Amino acid sequence: MPEGLLVSDIQQLLDMGCNFVRGSHYPQDLRFLDLCDETGICVWNEGIGWQHTEQHLTDPHFIEAQVKHLEEMVAMSYNHASVIMWGTLNESDSNKPACRPTYERFLNTLRQQDSTRPVSYATHRPTEDLCLDLADVISVNAYPGWYTHSIEEIPTALDAITAFVDSQGHSHKPFIISEIGAGAVPGWRDWNESRWTEQYQAQLLEVVIRHLFMDRARACGLAIWLYNDFRTPEETRRIMGRARGFNDKGVVDEYRRPKLSYEMVKRHYSALHQSAV
Repeated sequence: MPEGLLVSDIQQLLDMGCNFVRGSHYPQDLRFLDLCDETGICVWNEGIGWQHTEQHLTDPHFIEAQVKHLEEMVAMSYNHASVIMWGTLNESDSNKPACRPTYERFLNTLRQQDSTRPVSYATHRPTEDLCLDLADVISVNAYPGWYTHSIEEIPTALDAITAFVDSQGHSHKPFIISEIGAGAVPGWRDWNESRWTEQYQAQLLEVVIRHLFMDRARACGLAIWLYNDFRTPEETRRIMGRARGFNDKGVVDEYRRPKLSYEMVKRHYSALHQSAV
């Protein structure tokens, strides 16, 4: 990425009132971490990994390559003050018994490389997950109001997730919603405010922020999926569910032009900062 764009991204994140970034599912550019160090933005730095299956997580070659990669990630980023936690294996088969030893090995690898920072992984099957006890921070990807439920049902859906997590003996652990959001085609607004409009996205994220941090106090963090729109892979199954051939869940588009949700997030995050002072 051009350095000027990295600086501009940081400036927009600060303008929105953000103080935490979950990086994408790969280690972050050291120049980006430099900027986060300078500006005080906290970072979840994560290894390469997205929706790996039981076949991957029981393959010795895959496992050894991942261990080496995680060791390199920590060595590369260890001295960056902005990095507050390490992550691995986004949305992978943590609900399969055969995969638990691999989760344990990867998380312990991170701990062995750095005992000073917590470790986590983002699960998208929290009620089926068999590895939550291995993480220091419980992190859940959920999309109520988009792939499931209605906007009105979001509070109930989020409460059900946290209630289940706490019922499994994790009520003492920090809890993060590590992905949540809705697609919005840039510039599309209509009277119905239906899915894919900027109004729908803004409404959904407002309900999420209000519920997590104003109506409830269980969550200690939120990573909105996502900051900026980006082009999706050309795989037919995936691209047919992505308007424009883009993942349009960004609060800004691919040119960093703000959508309606940008100002909504900024308004609520700024209010939360003021109430915390």
